[in-house]
Amino acid sequence: MLVKFEEGNFKLKEGEFENAKRIFFELLDIDPNNQEFIAGYYISSYWDNRIETILATREGKDRGNLLVEMFNQFVTEITKRNFPKNETYESLTFCILSEASTQFRIAYQKEGMHGLDKNVLSNLAMCLIRIGDYKNARDILEYSKKFQDVSMQNLYYEAECLYHLGDHSRSRLYYRTAMLNNPDLLNLEIVKSEPLATAIMQLGEQFESQEEIREILPVYCLEKHFITEIRDYNREDVNQLFLEMMRLESNLNTEKPALKFKLNCRILHIGLTILDTFPGQINSELTKKVKNKINLIDPEILDRRADNKREKGL
Repeated sequence: MLVKFEEGNFKLKEGEFENAKRIFFELLDIDPNNQEFIAGYYISSYWDNRIETILATREGKDRGNLLVEMFNQFVTEITKRNFPKNETYESLTFCILSEASTQFRIAYQKEGMHGLDKNVLSNLAMCLIRIGDYKNARDILEYSKKFQDVSMQNLYYEAECLYHLGDHSRSRLYYRTAMLNNPDLLNLEIVKSEPLATAIMQLGEQFESQEEIREILPVYCLEKHFITEIRDYNREDVNQLFLEMMRLESNLNTEKPALKFKLNCRILHIGLTILDTFPGQINSELTKKVKNKINLIDPEILDRRADNKREKGL
C-alpha cells in the first residue's frame, strides 16, 4: 500500500489528478477508514473537478491569479475537514503553486512590468516561497521595489526568504516590524523559519484558530526572547506607539471575546516594543505608564520575561 500511496502523491505532484483519484480510490477499497487515503481522494477529486476551468482561463496573469485564488479556497476547505497536511498536501501544493509561478512568469514575459498589477509579483513571490525557491522569491521582491513601496505582506515574504538565505538576524527584524504593523497579514502556512516555526507549533497546542495564533505570536516571541532585534524608533515614533496603545485600551470594554483577545495582544505587543526601545530608562515616566498598562492585562508577563532573559544569559 505504501508504494501505491506514494504513486498517488507523485501523480498529484505531476498534476495528473484523474490518475491520482483512481489510485486513492483503489487504496480506499483496501482500507476505507484510512484518513490519509480519504484525504488523498478528496484532494485529487477537488482539483480534477476544476481542471477544465483552469485550462479554459487565459494563460499568464489570469490563470496565475485563478490558481492562487483556488489554492486559498482549497486550504480553507481541507482545514475545515481537519485533513492532515502531509505528503499528499505538500505534493498538491508544489503542483499548483509551481504552475502558478510559471503563469506569472509568462505574464511578465508577455506584458512586462507595466502590464502587471501590483499583486502579481507578490503572488509570484508567495508561490516561490511555498515551493522552497527562496532565492528567486527574494530576487522578485527586490525587483518589485523598483516599482512600488514595500508592503507589509511583502515584508513578511522577504523575512522568510532572508532566513533561508542565511540572514537570520535581519529575518527576525523584518518579522518583528511586520507583526507590529499588521499581524493579520502573516500567512502561517509559509513560515518555516526559526524561531517562529517552533513558536507557532507550540502555540498551536494552546490555541485553535489561526487568528488567535497570529495575534499572540509576537507577544510570545518577545516574552520568550525568541526575537531580540528591533528597528530604531525615535521619540516621535514611540509617542505614536503609546497613543495607539491608549486607543486600543479605550476599546477594552467590548463584550466580544475575540476582539478583546486581539486588543490585549496588541497592547502587550506595543508595550513590550516601547520597553525594548528604551531599555536603559526603565524608571522613566513613559515606561512606568507602559508597564502599568501591561500589568493590567497580564500581571506576570514582565516577571516571566525577565526570567527568560536570565535563562538565556541576555
